[in-house]
Amino acid sequence: CCSDEAVSEPIKERVGHCCVIVNSEKGAPSAADDIKKDFTNTLALPSNSQRKRLTVSAESSVLTPGESPPWVDYRNGKLHVQGLRELFAGSSPSTKRAVSMSSTTDERVDRKSSFREKDREVICPEGHEGREAELIAWLSEIGVAWACKKGLKPESPNQDSFSVLAVEDTFILIGVYDGHGPQGHDVSEFARMNIVRLFLAHPERQTNPEAAFGDVFVQCQELIAKTMPGHVCNDSGSTCT
Repeated sequence: CCSDEAVSEPIKERVGHCCVIVNSEKGAPSAADDIKKDFTNTLALPSNSQRKRLTVSAESSVLTPGESPPWVDYRNGKLHVQGLRELFAGSSPSTKRAVSMSSTTDERVDRKSSFREKDREVICPEGHEGREAELIAWLSEIGVAWACKKGLKPESPNQDSFSVLAVEDTFILIGVYDGHGPQGHDVSEFARMNIVRLFLAHPERQTNPEAAFGDVFVQCQELIAKTMPGHVCNDSGSTCT
């Protein structure tokens, strides 16, 4: 989490990685435009077809396109699954805006071409459906921008994930999850969903967020080992920043 000036050059050298930028000057609507321009410029750079990452990727996800993960129960809605219902309860489009915007495993899985943006989902408070574009524009206005592009491994889906949770005049919670290993994209997606959910439910998240995150990382690791198939969590993983 840093100013766009501090990371604009490294972005050009790390095509295919995921990042979220918070502009140091509130109310700078150009932040999103600048980062998109940086990534667009990389498309003209020559690429080495022999370039390989050190990780080995599976040819596809453990999920089929459009399938919900077996470790997620959406019957009570995404607000409930991600722990957002209570947090969003007091929000209002006119007085207190709130939105959750995050990546989601690509619908086309490994068939999306290099440098394409990863699929994303936007969750609004109940009753605010249809205001997604307005709330995304608000994030840009307060200096938040993001990019999550697929790299140069054609056989693999984009393994990185990110999340942005913002409640006006309260807090902004940003996460970047770098998946690695054959099913790294599934692990980073799992971490993306559960790190946020567990943190919001932690009793010390407001008084001692550092301790809360320490507990949450351990809890998420335990959930991965307990919930995901053994061949996934034994050979794959994800970082979290």
